Amino acid sequence: SGFISCNSCHNLSMGGTGNIKTSIGDLSVSRSSVTGANGVLNMVIQAVVGNRGRLNAQRTSEPVPGGAVVINLAMRQAARGPGLYSDNKMTRKITATMPDRLQKLPIGIQTFRQIREDDYCYVDKTGFAVRLAAAGKYYFLSRPRRFGKSLFLDTLAELFRGNRDLFTGLEAEQGWDWSQRYPVIRFSFGGGLVRRPDQLETKIREQLSINQELLGIVCEQPAVAGCFAELIRRAHARFGQPAVVLVDEYDKPILDNITQPDLAAEMREGLRDLYSVIKDADADIRFAFLTGVSKFSKVSLFSGLNQLNDITLDANYATLCGYTQRDLETTFAAHLTGVDRDELRTWYNGYAFLGEPVYNPFDILLFISRGHSYRNYWFETGSPSFLLKLFQSKRYFLPKLEAL
Repeated sequence: SGFISCNSCHNLSMGGTGNIKTSIGDLSVSRSSVTGANGVLNMVIQAVVGNRGRLNAQRTSEPVPGGAVVINLAMRQAARGPGLYSDNKMTRKITATMPDRLQKLPIGIQTFRQIREDDYCYVDKTGFAVRLAAAGKYYFLSRPRRFGKSLFLDTLAELFRGNRDLFTGLEAEQGWDWSQRYPVIRFSFGGGLVRRPDQLETKIREQLSINQELLGIVCEQPAVAGCFAELIRRAHARFGQPAVVLVDEYDKPILDNITQPDLAAEMREGLRDLYSVIKDADADIRFAFLTGVSKFSKVSLFSGLNQLNDITLDANYATLCGYTQRDLETTFAAHLTGVDRDELRTWYNGYAFLGEPVYNPFDILLFISRGHSYRNYWFETGSPSFLLKLFQSKRYFLPKLEAL
């Protein structure tokens, strides 16, 4: 016996074609149709798995317990070489769960738990998290807005906290040591505008306070850097495991003031005071990951944190954020029935980070939700305004970008 993925089954129930995976191999559906009041699905399936030959199958509409159906596969085995088949037939049954509806689209949702518990579409990026944790300790990633950075950070948080139930069926389930749980310290500068140095300090203190409450720790050091260092140290002592530090939109307070160099420099100094703690707290840190939309030099912002591994243009992590073509053909296959893949690729598959190109998630999700209507969804809401301001202030000749 074997299992067919829900997305594929739903796609086929609407008369689609494509590939489905089972434990007996990949099956290629060349024709399918829905007939009768009960939605009887007739499929012509063929597969070549090892020396096996053609498979023919027909599904009836009779359900079995658990909302599943049974597909009877009559398989003719290959004999003596390609194209030669014996008359000996075998019958296999495959149980396939047929969904009642399409999975929801995670538009604007950056919480891993909500996506997993509320049955939203999810592209499995957990394998990247496992590999990053195994290969190193300090990482930096830059990606444009609305590319899934915040969701990936939340995925890291749930992984290090050891919330195994959220990872059922995902790559990390079998690749992670679930016996270990780590205290997680998170910062996010994505919300609101910071226009003065005192506002930045207030924002940092607010997040230090939130982290203390979540971890059940009270820090005594009055200065921001001292409190952060104490939080890391006490977290390690209390939980018996080194802390995990996650920083989202690390650069936003600087970018909010990029057209005012003096103010931007003050923001940089305030952030450097915070981030410099990470280097000195090495013995109490298990893992650190910082994300943003820009890349500032390590000397100017990270103050000696030279061990920070910048994976922004590392081909091994090119698809860490964004959707690949395979993601569209699997996770979103049922949502994209009838869509011209070449046209979709022309519109939205234009992002590359020295590796496999990816689609912007925001583009794809809104394209689906708006009835397959082509528009520049990402540019309308996610374009980097700080970059546009710089172009205007410097009077940069945009056609020069084509020569970069």
